[in-house]
Formats: sequence, structure tokens, C-alpha cells
Amino acid sequence: MAKHQELPVYKALYIYVRELYKLKTELPKSLKHDAGHQVFQSALRCLRFVVIANGSNKKTPILRELWLEIDFQWTGLRLIYDLRGMSQGRYKVLGERLVEIQRQTSAWMEWERKQPAAVPQSGAGMPGPC
Repeated sequence: MAKHQELPVYKALYIYVRELYKLKTELPKSLKHDAGHQVFQSALRCLRFVVIANGSNKKTPILRELWLEIDFQWTGLRLIYDLRGMSQGRYKVLGERLVEIQRQTSAWMEWERKQPAAVPQSGAGMPGPC
């Protein structure tokens, strides 16, 4: 198992979260404490899901949660953009980062799907086949 800090999706998310924080601090007060806060907290949950999935034997449910949070990120970014909280250029840059995060998450989900199912092995004291 690789350290979570070495995963490309973690690195991309970390950069994305830093950029979101900068955006949040620059938002007007009305957006900063509502939409800005919610989007930033969601991005932190994305990072958390990557760390948890990396250390988990059953990654699929966690990666699904990550995918849903990424969907929320799209909605939140669009709302902030529509409410004139960021420029079109910044929206484009953050959107490109989010596309990359989605691509990497999708590839991770596909890799996980292709892994062979763990075959339970009979252990000591466990009854064998009859």
C-alpha cells in the first residue's frame, strides 16, 4: 500500500484544496461563510476519503463517497461562479483540476473493480468442507 501522500489523486486534491482556501478567503462575506465554507469543507472530506480508501481493504464504498463529494464540488463551484464570487478564468482552472481529480478517482475505482475477490481461507479451528 502506497502512502496516501504519494497518490496522484491525493496530490491533485491537496493543490485543489489550497486553491479553494485562497478563493474562500477572497470571497465576499456573504459567500465566504455560506457557499465558500461548504465547498471548502467538502474538499477536505474528499482528502479524507482518499486517506481512508488508501488504508482500507474495501475501497469501493469509500470511493463512491469520494465520487459524490466531487459531484458536490462541481455544484458548489458553479454556484460561487454564478454568484460572481470568482472570475471565469479561476473557474476554468479549478474546473480543470476537478476534471483531473475525477479522472484519477475513476481510474482508481476501475482498478479496484478489477481486483480479484478475496477468497476466504479456512483457518485453525474452522470446520473444513464436509
